[in-house]
Amino acid sequence: MDIQKAAAATGLALFLSLVAPRVAPAQTAFNPACHPFQNLEAKHAIDASCGSAAGNAHTAGSPRALQNGAKNNFCAAGPAVDITHDALLQLQAAAESVPGYATWGRTNLPPSRDPFAKMAGQFREGMLVRYTGFVYELHAADTSNGESVNCNVGGSEANDIHIAFVADPTDPECSSITAEMSPHFRPKAWVARKMAPWVSAVQKHSGAWVANPQGTRLSRVTGQLMFDAAHKPCTDGKANSGDPARASLWEVHPVYSMEVCKTTGSTCADADWERLDQFLSTATATGTTPRHHKATPRAVTLNPRP
Repeated sequence: MDIQKAAAATGLALFLSLVAPRVAPAQTAFNPACHPFQNLEAKHAIDASCGSAAGNAHTAGSPRALQNGAKNNFCAAGPAVDITHDALLQLQAAAESVPGYATWGRTNLPPSRDPFAKMAGQFREGMLVRYTGFVYELHAADTSNGESVNCNVGGSEANDIHIAFVADPTDPECSSITAEMSPHFRPKAWVARKMAPWVSAVQKHSGAWVANPQGTRLSRVTGQLMFDAAHKPCTDGKANSGDPARASLWEVHPVYSMEVCKTTGSTCADADWERLDQFLSTATATGTTPRHHKATPRAVTLNPRP
């Protein structure tokens, strides 16, 4: 009889295991050691579901995990050092002499971050830097399938905001420097579609890329200097297949803060710099919409985006 009872209990347990709702594995929250956004910090769904600094690169110490970890460093220590466009081009030239550079790409990342963290000269990966320039174009990146660093979650809220900076608003995108706003704890005001009309040199308007007069104002970003080995810079003024247009693989990534000049022009007085969220709030409160210049060959044909 005991044997029959045990068998019945086993059968019942098996039945319940098949019909009972399955419980999803516990999710780990993203918990950075540092919080550079301070009172602007906002939690997003990805902060609860993509908890590792390595994203979904599950093998600790793997090249992918190391690069993802570098992208999720919110603890670059200050004070911030100003870095110029030319300095970032020089860093690119120096990186190209590192053994293995020619073979690096999306599927073959460097096995160590040491070459970038130990660069000769003033700048290296992990430093807190500030870059000033004109925003050529910005957009929410990799929204279809996401990136490994963001656990391949789709959608604009779960992915980086890619910002291409140029030294002059008439410069081509292939001369640009990249800054990336991570989705983790990103301030609410940092939304690509709300930022672009007020700071981008070119915008998509009625299906065409056109010049934007608001893009003649300077912006500056402060954040970690890091090297993105998954790409290659432009060749002969053209972006390589699958790579964003850029002149250097050194990025400000992640961005900790962004400021916008209240005036247009090639210089900005100290008193005219305004925090991005404040600038957007003031611009929106005016109730005006930035007007577009007529399309120009430069804006339309240089590097059209979908």
